[in-house]
Parts: sequence; structure tokens; C-alpha cells
Amino acid sequence: MSKKLIILTILLSLSLMIGIAYADSDTMTGTLSAMLDEDSGTATAMFVGYVEGNPVIIGPSTWECSAKEFSDASAEDIAKQLCGSDHDLKKVTKSTHTDKEVVAEVVIQSQKAPILVGR
Repeated sequence: MSKKLIILTILLSLSLMIGIAYADSDTMTGTLSAMLDEDSGTATAMFVGYVEGNPVIIGPSTWECSAKEFSDASAEDIAKQLCGSDHDLKKVTKSTHTDKEVVAEVVIQSQKAPILVGR
């Protein structure tokens, strides 16, 4: 009986620790968009979405980018450029890519608290 109690306690403790680790990270869903400005040789991207029902924005972020680099870039590449190491792209559910624009519906996981709009 005591072995079962110890095992049950360990299992409950592990699930509680996993729950705490998950609660420390935020999952954001929304739209990632990027545009290329060929004249200036830059790309600008931003993410607009929601976390726990609250609006959130990441960006905008601008970086040097050629037309070839932009046309070869995937939504994942754009997200990495925009989010850096603060956030991880977990899923792209839908994506449209032209030579001058990328728009994607994405799920982003953050270990850092996002900046909530209107707070």
C-alpha cells in the first residue's frame, strides 16, 4: 500500500511540475505578415494575435533583405527573423507567399511575457 502511495505522490508531483512549466510559457495565435521594400532593400514583419484572449503584437521588425532572400524565405524563416530567441514558432496553419509579401496564420510559444495591447 505504501509503495502505491509513493508512486501516486511522485506521479502527481511530476504532473504538477509539468503544469507549472507550461504555465510559465504563453501560446499566441495570430497572423504573421512581412513585406519586402525592394527600393530600400529591407523587409518588415510583425505578428498580431491573441494570448489567453488578450491582443498581442510582436514587432514591427525591419532588416536588410534582397528580393532573392525574401522570395526564398519561408514563414518559419520570417518568424525566426522577427521573434529571435524570445519566441518559438510552433505551427504554421496557413501561409501565402508572393515575391513581396508573406502572410501566415501561426502559433507561437513564448518563454517571455508578451506585450499585451491596451495594458
